[in-house]
Amino acid sequence: MNEILKTISKPFTNRFSHPIFGSIAFSFFLINSDKLFLLVFGMFWPEKYNPVDGWSEFLIILRNNFCFRVGLPFLSGLLFSFLILPFADMLLGKVSAIFQRYKSNLVLVEERKEDSERLKNFQSALNALNHAYENDSKSILDFIDGRVRLFRMDEQLKIGQLCKYNQYSRRLVSRSSPVGWNAGYVLQVIDSNFALVLISGKLKDSEHIQKLFGTDPGFFRANNEGVFSKVDSGQYDLETKIEKSRLILELKFAISDNVVNLPIVNRLL
Repeated sequence: MNEILKTISKPFTNRFSHPIFGSIAFSFFLINSDKLFLLVFGMFWPEKYNPVDGWSEFLIILRNNFCFRVGLPFLSGLLFSFLILPFADMLLGKVSAIFQRYKSNLVLVEERKEDSERLKNFQSALNALNHAYENDSKSILDFIDGRVRLFRMDEQLKIGQLCKYNQYSRRLVSRSSPVGWNAGYVLQVIDSNFALVLISGKLKDSEHIQKLFGTDPGFFRANNEGVFSKVDSGQYDLETKIEKSRLILELKFAISDNVVNLPIVNRLL
């Protein structure tokens, strides 16, 4: 039934919803609001204002003041629809276009900034990769029997520390950070922005080992900051020992599988 009524009334509602009729109706209600307000009031509180008498009085007022109460709303509605409304729409369209263009320019500027920052990140990552893997001088990688990863750092780390990987900032952080996955042992710091990290296996660089852990073999445990100290018993994270007449370092620290399988994009950019 509702659908039938909507179908029947649609042609009428479409016509009366036209801006011209809307402007005329608005003008009529605005000019006659003093009386129309009383009529609406009387519909809800008839004991205070009789709506029947009110309608009779309102019709008499319309007849006696036809030009002001009826003619003026009609003319002002037509004037607004044919003269003011088109210019207002045109002005609104121009203002909207200006703001849209300004918004688009701001978005473009931000995108260029992001592209520039991304390009800088790519450049710094390539430089770090070149330093770590393609350095003409003898690389620390020549002394590695295990797995290493290159990471971008979020804070200053030192060689010989255990560190974490913050999955939200996508940067290496100190082991004391409440957020992050166990990442490994810092082998090398590059340009204060990147770190080469041993995540499993052995380091056979005697000079590196002797400088940080001394010449005597032993067991070492890292504190909350990731700094190692020698222990005589109990759990340990790293061991130095003699292997084939050579002092080596072997990482015993359990590294998170999330770090081992981390894509290079998440580590360097």
